[in-house]
Amino acid sequence: MFELTKSNEIRHLQIRHHVTDAVRLLALIKYGGVYVDRDVFVVRSLRPLLHYEAAMYCNDDYFGNQMLFFHKNARFLRLYLQTYRQ
Repeated sequence: MFELTKSNEIRHLQIRHHVTDAVRLLALIKYGGVYVDRDVFVVRSLRPLLHYEAAMYCNDDYFGNQMLFFHKNARFLRLYLQTYRQ
């Protein structure tokens, strides 16, 4: 995990929660998998989401990163990570 925190993708980030978000995204890009915040209560099986390359919470205004489901090297994750540069 240390190599993820040394990534050039996050060196410019100043806000701590942006850094942790970016590290989370980098880990999912590298390994794929499921991330769920510890304050999320899961009431249904997450297994059906594993058939998609990418799945996450969103509404009309934003993407939420409290639940993330991504295959390794998911294209969307790379694009999403680029928004942290702006």
